[in-house]
Amino acid sequence: MGKKLLFSFLLFAAVCFVTADSLFGILRPDGETVSMPDFCGQREDALAAPDWVELQTEYRYDTEHPAGTVIAQIPAAGSLHKISDRRPCELLLTVSLGAERKEVPAVSGKDEREAAGLLRQSGFAVQEEAVAGGRAGTVERTDPPAGSRIAPGS
Repeated sequence: MGKKLLFSFLLFAAVCFVTADSLFGILRPDGETVSMPDFCGQREDALAAPDWVELQTEYRYDTEHPAGTVIAQIPAAGSLHKISDRRPCELLLTVSLGAERKEVPAVSGKDEREAAGLLRQSGFAVQEEAVAGGRAGTVERTDPPAGSRIAPGS
């Protein structure tokens, strides 16, 4: 009696699963072709990828897009791919870090030529300005102050 009941239950479960799969597409047949979604322009923290996509992310500085925005993807949106239940499609997203920021070095009290060289070596533009009452040839302060994080070339 126990074996018949177990067999009946397993048969019933299999029929239910096959019916659910045909109605709701629980399993994808091997080789089903799908179109890759477009994630460019979306915020990384709001992405909703289909279950057949495995997201991988790389980051880079980008002055044209706000930080956290997807700026590129491989493979391209709309490209067709075969998928299976055993292996999702890999999608590489490139996300913007925004404009690169560097720390302004501390140059107060240094010789103006040495300070200008350090600032230029760090990637910053230098504009010298005489300060009344200051020591000639010595840096009194920087604007923005040392330790600030700003875009190179500023």
